[in-house]
Amino acid sequence: MTKSTFGFGIVRSKKCSTKRADIVFLLDSSGSVGATNFQKQLDFVRKLANLFVIGPGNVQIGIETFSTTFHHQFFLNKYTIKTSLLQAIDKIPYQAGSTHTDLALTNVMEHDFKPTAGARDHVVSILIVMTDGMSNNANATTLQAKKLHEMNIRTFVIGIGSGINLAELRLIASDPQKVFTVSNFDALNTLELEIMKTTCEVSYGNDPPAVYLKDVIHWIEYIEISVLALIIFVIIGFLGCCCRFCFFFAKRHEEEEEEAKYRKRVLQHPQNLSSFRA
Repeated sequence: MTKSTFGFGIVRSKKCSTKRADIVFLLDSSGSVGATNFQKQLDFVRKLANLFVIGPGNVQIGIETFSTTFHHQFFLNKYTIKTSLLQAIDKIPYQAGSTHTDLALTNVMEHDFKPTAGARDHVVSILIVMTDGMSNNANATTLQAKKLHEMNIRTFVIGIGSGINLAELRLIASDPQKVFTVSNFDALNTLELEIMKTTCEVSYGNDPPAVYLKDVIHWIEYIEISVLALIIFVIIGFLGCCCRFCFFFAKRHEEEEEEAKYRKRVLQHPQNLSSFRA
């Protein structure tokens, strides 16, 4: 499914913008792109990144570029503050060459979605490939795309201009619904909110069950109440035992006093023993 323009008026959602995701952009910097259009790619990525809440507990973004060779820019865990990330995007250089998409995909799989690069467990991995042309090695690109899909990396492809090979883009993308096309680099801004919306949608169901502060407080209160009840129960039981002991001790003491009085009277008046017992 190919999309060209999106006038849907998608409303930015706070819930969506804070959804956890590891997103890597793979940008074509081949000679056909040119420095001016490469900057338009960076502007698009910058605006898209600005829509998300950036940080190790929210969205992480890494960027790589490719032409004849793969050009490493920065990994997911390089910039954890949005201002630093946006500044880094502005400084990415244009490095012209041919279009070796297969080498780019290989390097992304080998390096970018790894724990050492900041990739997180239970967080969706998203790759967004942007290109204005066809790969110089279609067969190798197809092979690497299959490996990419086996790694469960959700791959989006944005084809720009008339020089793209739509069939190749569909092979690279995780599914046809993740292929987007625009007529030129100026039209990239029409994809901004749609890409954000779609990346958020694929993130649902990948987070581990959330533990909310209110739930923690609830369980703490429950434990405190339970412990308090146990303490009260122990205290009441202890006091009950003490009372029973005191009652028994007092009664025993009273009986001993009566016995002592009886013996004293017997010793003093043994002739009246029968009347004493009465």
